[in-house]
Amino acid sequence: MSDRSAEERLYALQCLEQVQLRDLERTRGWIAVMERKVQEEQYQRERAAQPAPEWVAQKGVGAGPPTIHTTRGEADACWDAEVDYARVRPISREQALRALGEEGAQACIQCRPDTMLGLL
Repeated sequence: MSDRSAEERLYALQCLEQVQLRDLERTRGWIAVMERKVQEEQYQRERAAQPAPEWVAQKGVGAGPPTIHTTRGEADACWDAEVDYARVRPISREQALRALGEEGAQACIQCRPDTMLGLL
């Protein structure tokens, strides 16, 4: 075996290493995407397993007060509360009463939680 042959084989192995590193990074990217997808699916399953709250508070856009919605009633859910889940959080009946009575929250004009809570 000549030195030239060893140099060529070394170069070929270094090239192979670079190709494998690129493949490894691409595979790691695919793994990261799938891990996020699995986490999202687990989150959705956990969310579906939780009982639906009777009341939700939806943050206002900007600095406005939250809007209180009910998930009870003929339609079983206020269509307006489902607009943006990132802005909606479940609350208890007591929290809904306090928010509407003392904290200046607004009652949804569609589902009228203030009427259901006996505030009107």
